[in-house]
Amino acid sequence: DSIFSKEASELARQHRSHLLLYHPYAYEAFSRNYSHNPLRVLHQYHPHFLLEQDILRRDRKRSNIDFEYLEYSELLTDTRLQRWHRSMELADHVICPCAFVAESLKAAVGDHTPPISIVPYGANGRAIVNDSAMGKAAADKPYALFVGNGIQRKGIHHLLHIWQKSRAMRSQLNLVIVARRMDPALGRHFNLGATGLSIRQNVPEHELVSLMQGASFLVNPSLLEGFGHIYLEALMQGLPVIGTARSF
Repeated sequence: DSIFSKEASELARQHRSHLLLYHPYAYEAFSRNYSHNPLRVLHQYHPHFLLEQDILRRDRKRSNIDFEYLEYSELLTDTRLQRWHRSMELADHVICPCAFVAESLKAAVGDHTPPISIVPYGANGRAIVNDSAMGKAAADKPYALFVGNGIQRKGIHHLLHIWQKSRAMRSQLNLVIVARRMDPALGRHFNLGATGLSIRQNVPEHELVSLMQGASFLVNPSLLEGFGHIYLEALMQGLPVIGTARSF
């Protein structure tokens, strides 16, 4: 990160240009003195780490699950987290992909929060196909679809808890989970081999689109997100979505 940031600062110095940087790469470039007066624009794509840590800590206490996989803020050293925080204070303007990220910055930085613009992401419409046979064949009855990593931040443990607790729901609705990885702690707390539950990994794009086209709805109960991109991808397939306000 620091190498990217130093290179950006050198280019800004040589070309007397402004700076537009992702938050991990901003600190060295933003903190440098220049002979010109560049605008320092920060692209903050993830909620502030203090809010993430607080949400995850309270959720672990409530759910009583000892997750093994570390989350974004837990992977970074204290020094890198402080560089991230300081970059926001040095920025002249901040671009965020959603309102939740913007509010997390205001809560953490307070009076030092620079002006913020919310610029949502888009989705690539070229992925659309018109063959839903694979999705419809995924279960012997209607199914709900989850797409995302099987980690705490995605709220998958809340989905599994509700689905496995409700006999009425299981009798009417299967659950298909598409996840690149599943936290091992989930297998200790839930029956991942239950009838009606399908967990798929390394699903190619065309198969994922078919699963979306065959599902009754997408449900992704994320605890926090930089942006719920999967919601857009599902809506592009005409699939209703159930999400949280911490994704937009």
